Amino acid sequence: MNVSGLRFLSALTLALCFWLGLVQSVIWNGAEAPAWITALPGAQDLASHIFARTGAPLGMEPYYFFGRIVPAVYAGLLITLFCLPHLRPALKRPRAYRLMLIALLVALAGDLTAYWGGGWYGTGVRFWGFWVTEVPSLLAAMAAALTAGITIRHEDRTAGLVLALLPLMSILATLAFAYMPHGPLLGFCLAGFLLLWLPSGSRPAA
Repeated sequence: MNVSGLRFLSALTLALCFWLGLVQSVIWNGAEAPAWITALPGAQDLASHIFARTGAPLGMEPYYFFGRIVPAVYAGLLITLFCLPHLRPALKRPRAYRLMLIALLVALAGDLTAYWGGGWYGTGVRFWGFWVTEVPSLLAAMAAALTAGITIRHEDRTAGLVLALLPLMSILATLAFAYMPHGPLLGFCLAGFLLLWLPSGSRPAA
């Protein structure tokens, strides 16, 4: 995939993650959803329209209907992060970067279990998919991103800084949405987007 296509995919993935975060936060938190989210009626109106046309006729719950779209966010994110080392060579070196990708793949498996398996087999399956698999894997991926960022900071300061700040971005997004996994995922999506647009910050030779 060329750079333009990858940038488009990254932007689309970021936008989808943000929108799903808005929608799922309201579904999950109800009247206790963050005020800034409820002040954005357009996102909820679009969600209501889509669900009325597609999810409701299938007899699905809104929570599981929109949750089953989240794997598309993981897919776009993983493609972006997998291709990035070809554009930023410093990312090829740290083992932690590869561990981050593996952790995100495991998190995807947990997400599929939670939203798809949970919708079919109940809250017990959702618990195992989300709390036992997806959340620990996202935390591991955040730790790996931080380690990778520290490792490459001398070769590519920009990429090192973005990856080192990724856990903070994920935490802030989670607090803003008051919902997971969209909060942590948004931090990863934003990091991937920034790494596609920001120039390399390689240190000059001494």
